[in-house]
Amino acid sequence: FKIMKKIFILTLLCICTLAMGQTDYNRFRYEIGATHNKLNQNYDDGMFNFSDVENVGFRVAAHYYISPSFNASLSVSRGKLKHENEFFALITDVTTRLKYKFNNGYIMPEDAFFAPYIAAGFGISNLQDQEYFYDEYDGTHAIVPIAVGFDLKINDKTDLVTQATYKNSIDDTYSYLQYNIGVKFSFQ
Repeated sequence: FKIMKKIFILTLLCICTLAMGQTDYNRFRYEIGATHNKLNQNYDDGMFNFSDVENVGFRVAAHYYISPSFNASLSVSRGKLKHENEFFALITDVTTRLKYKFNNGYIMPEDAFFAPYIAAGFGISNLQDQEYFYDEYDGTHAIVPIAVGFDLKINDKTDLVTQATYKNSIDDTYSYLQYNIGVKFSFQ
């Protein structure tokens, strides 16, 4: 709970920062957030059960404005990945993505309060400290993240971000679902 308290305080500080919205004149935005990871098993039980608070982690990201329709992002996340008493691991991933924004001036207004998006990219994940049945997957593996989410415009300076990302392993390891809620802000 100490980590969650720190994340909450940082979130409040970010909401109060004097930043500008992401535009052609302010291309970089930064994000911090909390994550919840879910292991994708063949029988898909537990993918949407959020009562297991042991799977909480963090995510930090940098976003670069390309155009009103596209952003590029680089993110790092770290957290626990657990499934009942069958699997436990510490997972770290680094991904780069291209994000298509629906609030691009064509579909929705650029300054819309509700700003949905989709994203896809490429990255790597590292499984450590595995326990129980499947310890043969320790190490680094390639992943393809596919995300859907939306930003809620708090003010012209800050957005609340929420997303769900399916991190599909392209080799013979685990795929998992990562839920994220965070704050996006700028230092300018």
